[in-house]
Amino acid sequence: LQRLQRGVDELTLQLDATLRLARRQFATPESVDVDAWLPPLIERLLRSRPAPVQMTLSGRAGTQPLAQRDAELVVTAGIQHLLAQGRAGTLQVRLDSEGIALVFHPGMDSVVGEAQRAVRSRQEARSDRGLAATIVGKLAAVHGWHYDDSRLDADRLRIVLWPTGIPDSSAEEVGRGGSA
Repeated sequence: LQRLQRGVDELTLQLDATLRLARRQFATPESVDVDAWLPPLIERLLRSRPAPVQMTLSGRAGTQPLAQRDAELVVTAGIQHLLAQGRAGTLQVRLDSEGIALVFHPGMDSVVGEAQRAVRSRQEARSDRGLAATIVGKLAAVHGWHYDDSRLDADRLRIVLWPTGIPDSSAEEVGRGGSA
């Protein structure tokens, strides 16, 4: 039943993104206090997860020009994909000058599930998790955002929603287990 609900959620997200792309109806950028907007969004998403996931938040992004509804779709898709396996643990969220770095740390109860997850082929796991990212990735690109799920198998995701043009190494730092 949980897998069915996750599928319905992902289809709803894909449909919304697809309709926005097809109709070329994109949210208009506005000044958004990211530090106030993002935590409640993530907390709401985490409450709907089948296994308990805690959030730690670090860094600040301040007020950024952001197409809020489209950004919600991108962030929601990213978190759905990152937590697609339904594992318990902690989601580390780091805000910085370019966007959001997300790192999932499975809890002890999830370690047993890791062995079961490893049995599945990588292709099977990616096909279950990668479909919405393609559509949402296109929506992100329309706004000049970058949705990088290349390290999703390592429980890491980087979303650049307010690019400054200056490369930021903090996502790599967080991804290698650095402090956040």
